[in-house]
Amino acid sequence: MAVLEIMDRANVAMLNKESNKALKGFEAAIAKTPRLPNAYIGKAAAQEKLGRLVEAYDSIETALKLEPGSAMAHFLKGVILVKEKRFENAITEFDQAIRINPRNSRFFITRGDPNLRLKRYFLALKDFERACRMGDRIACSRLERTRKNLRTRPVLDHRPPRSRSPLNRPPLER
Repeated sequence: MAVLEIMDRANVAMLNKESNKALKGFEAAIAKTPRLPNAYIGKAAAQEKLGRLVEAYDSIETALKLEPGSAMAHFLKGVILVKEKRFENAITEFDQAIRINPRNSRFFITRGDPNLRLKRYFLALKDFERACRMGDRIACSRLERTRKNLRTRPVLDHRPPRSRSPLNRPPLER
Protein backbone atom coordinates (compact mmCIF):
# COMPACT_ATOMS: atom_id res chain seq x y z
CA MET A 1 0.00 0.00 0.00
CA ALA A 2 1.27 3.50 -0.86
CA VAL A 3 2.18 5.96 1.88
CA LEU A 4 -0.53 8.44 0.89
CA GLU A 5 -3.15 5.70 1.06
CA ILE A 6 -1.94 4.73 4.55
CA MET A 7 -2.08 8.40 5.60
CA ASP A 8 -5.62 8.76 4.21
CA ARG A 9 -6.81 5.73 6.18
CA ALA A 10 -5.13 7.02 9.34
CA ASN A 11 -6.77 10.43 8.87
CA VAL A 12 -10.18 8.79 8.42
CA ALA A 13 -9.57 6.81 11.62
CA MET A 14 -8.80 10.09 13.44
CA LEU A 15 -12.04 11.61 12.14
CA ASN A 16 -13.91 8.53 13.39
CA LYS A 17 -12.24 8.94 16.82
CA GLU A 18 -10.32 5.69 16.45
CA SER A 19 -7.04 7.04 17.80
CA ASN A 20 -5.34 3.65 18.28
CA LYS A 21 -6.03 2.66 14.68
CA ALA A 22 -4.88 6.08 13.46
CA LEU A 23 -1.68 5.86 15.50
CA LYS A 24 -0.82 2.50 13.93
CA GLY A 25 -1.48 3.97 10.49
CA PHE A 26 0.74 6.98 11.04
CA GLU A 27 3.49 4.76 12.44
CA ALA A 28 3.23 2.57 9.32
CA ALA A 29 3.54 5.66 7.12
CA ILE A 30 6.61 6.79 9.09
CA ALA A 31 8.16 3.32 8.72
CA LYS A 32 7.83 3.61 4.92
CA THR A 33 8.81 7.29 4.67
CA PRO A 34 10.57 8.56 7.80
CA ARG A 35 10.97 12.13 6.53
CA LEU A 36 7.24 12.88 6.14
CA PRO A 37 6.32 15.71 8.57
CA ASN A 38 2.55 15.24 8.20
CA ALA A 39 2.86 11.65 9.40
CA TYR A 40 4.56 12.87 12.58
CA ILE A 41 1.88 15.56 13.03
CA GLY A 42 -0.83 12.91 12.68
CA LYS A 43 1.01 10.58 15.03
CA ALA A 44 1.29 13.39 17.60
CA ALA A 45 -2.42 14.18 17.27
CA ALA A 46 -3.33 10.53 17.87
CA GLN A 47 -0.96 10.30 20.84
CA GLU A 48 -2.41 13.50 22.29
CA LYS A 49 -5.95 12.11 22.01
CA LEU A 50 -4.78 8.96 23.79
CA GLY A 51 -3.28 11.06 26.60
CA ARG A 52 0.33 10.21 25.77
CA LEU A 53 1.54 13.78 26.02
CA VAL A 54 5.29 13.11 26.33
CA GLU A 55 5.27 10.90 23.23
CA ALA A 56 3.09 13.43 21.38
CA TYR A 57 5.53 16.20 22.27
CA ASP A 58 8.46 14.15 20.92
CA SER A 59 6.58 13.42 17.69
CA ILE A 60 5.67 17.05 17.15
CA GLU A 61 9.28 18.11 17.80
CA THR A 62 10.36 15.68 15.06
CA ALA A 63 7.77 17.17 12.71
CA LEU A 64 9.06 20.67 13.45
CA LYS A 65 12.64 19.59 12.75
CA LEU A 66 11.51 18.27 9.36
CA GLU A 67 9.31 21.28 8.57
CA PRO A 68 9.85 24.30 10.86
CA GLY A 69 7.29 26.37 8.94
CA SER A 70 4.34 24.09 9.66
CA ALA A 71 1.53 26.08 11.25
CA MET A 72 -0.33 22.90 12.20
CA ALA A 73 2.74 21.51 13.99
CA HIS A 74 3.10 24.69 16.04
CA PHE A 75 -0.63 24.65 16.76
CA LEU A 76 -0.57 21.03 17.95
CA LYS A 77 2.52 21.71 20.07
CA GLY A 78 0.57 24.54 21.70
CA VAL A 79 -2.38 22.23 22.38
CA ILE A 80 -0.05 19.72 24.04
CA LEU A 81 1.53 22.47 26.14
CA VAL A 82 -1.91 23.67 27.29
CA LYS A 83 -2.72 20.15 28.47
CA GLU A 84 0.56 20.18 30.39
CA LYS A 85 -0.51 23.54 31.89
CA ARG A 86 2.48 25.35 30.36
CA PHE A 87 0.39 28.29 29.20
CA GLU A 88 3.13 30.82 28.39
CA ASN A 89 4.92 28.34 26.12
CA ALA A 90 1.61 27.37 24.52
CA ILE A 91 0.82 30.99 23.69
CA THR A 92 4.24 31.32 22.06
CA GLU A 93 3.49 28.31 19.85
CA PHE A 94 0.04 29.66 18.93
CA ASP A 95 1.67 33.01 18.06
CA GLN A 96 4.04 31.17 15.74
CA ALA A 97 1.16 29.27 14.10
CA ILE A 98 -0.73 32.55 13.61
CA ARG A 99 2.34 34.21 12.10
CA ILE A 100 2.56 31.38 9.56
CA ASN A 101 -1.19 31.17 8.83
CA PRO A 102 -3.19 34.17 10.10
CA ARG A 103 -6.37 33.00 8.36
CA ASN A 104 -7.09 30.00 10.58
CA SER A 105 -9.67 31.04 13.18
CA ARG A 106 -9.00 27.91 15.26
CA PHE A 107 -5.55 29.23 16.10
CA PHE A 108 -7.04 32.40 17.60
CA ILE A 109 -9.71 30.54 19.58
CA THR A 110 -7.18 28.15 21.02
CA ARG A 111 -4.78 30.98 21.93
CA GLY A 112 -7.62 32.69 23.78
CA ASP A 113 -8.02 29.77 26.19
CA PRO A 114 -4.60 29.99 27.89
CA ASN A 115 -4.98 33.77 27.99
CA LEU A 116 -8.20 33.27 29.94
CA ARG A 117 -6.48 30.89 32.33
CA LEU A 118 -3.71 33.44 32.88
CA LYS A 119 -6.43 36.08 33.53
CA ARG A 120 -5.46 38.10 30.47
CA TYR A 121 -9.08 38.83 29.65
CA PHE A 122 -8.45 41.62 27.19
CA LEU A 123 -6.16 39.43 25.05
CA ALA A 124 -8.56 36.47 25.19
CA LEU A 125 -11.50 38.65 24.13
CA LYS A 126 -9.39 40.10 21.32
CA ASP A 127 -8.60 36.56 20.03
CA PHE A 128 -12.23 35.42 20.24
CA GLU A 129 -13.37 38.61 18.51
CA ARG A 130 -10.87 38.18 15.67
CA ALA A 131 -11.96 34.57 15.09
CA CYS A 132 -15.60 35.65 15.26
CA ARG A 133 -14.97 38.28 12.57
CA MET A 134 -13.56 35.46 10.44
CA GLY A 135 -17.00 33.85 10.58
CA ASP A 136 -16.36 31.19 13.22
CA ARG A 137 -19.61 30.60 15.15
CA ILE A 138 -17.82 28.80 17.99
CA ALA A 139 -15.64 31.86 18.50
CA CYS A 140 -18.69 34.12 18.51
CA SER A 141 -20.34 32.05 21.23
CA ARG A 142 -17.07 31.96 23.26
CA LEU A 143 -16.81 35.74 22.88
CA GLU A 144 -20.34 36.34 24.15
CA ARG A 145 -20.01 33.82 26.99
CA THR A 146 -16.69 35.32 28.11
CA ARG A 147 -18.09 38.86 27.98
CA LYS A 148 -21.11 37.76 30.01
CA ASN A 149 -18.92 36.01 32.61
CA LEU A 150 -16.70 39.06 32.95
CA ARG A 151 -19.73 41.33 33.49
CA THR A 152 -20.93 39.23 36.41
CA ARG A 153 -17.78 39.69 38.50
CA PRO A 154 -15.67 42.75 39.16
CA VAL A 155 -12.61 42.76 36.96
CA LEU A 156 -9.73 45.17 36.76
CA ASP A 157 -8.72 46.51 33.39
CA HIS A 158 -6.48 43.81 31.88
CA ARG A 159 -5.32 45.69 28.85
CA PRO A 160 -1.61 45.68 28.07
CA PRO A 161 0.22 48.51 29.83
CA ARG A 162 0.67 51.73 27.92
CA SER A 163 4.00 52.41 26.38
CA ARG A 164 6.27 54.89 28.07
CA SER A 165 6.44 57.22 25.11
CA PRO A 166 6.82 60.95 25.81
CA LEU A 167 3.22 61.44 24.66
CA ASN A 168 1.85 59.36 27.57
CA ARG A 169 3.87 61.09 30.30
CA PRO A 170 2.42 63.82 32.49
CA PRO A 171 3.88 67.29 31.93
CA LEU A 172 6.93 68.21 33.95
CA GLU A 173 6.49 70.62 36.83
CA ARG A 174 8.55 73.77 36.72
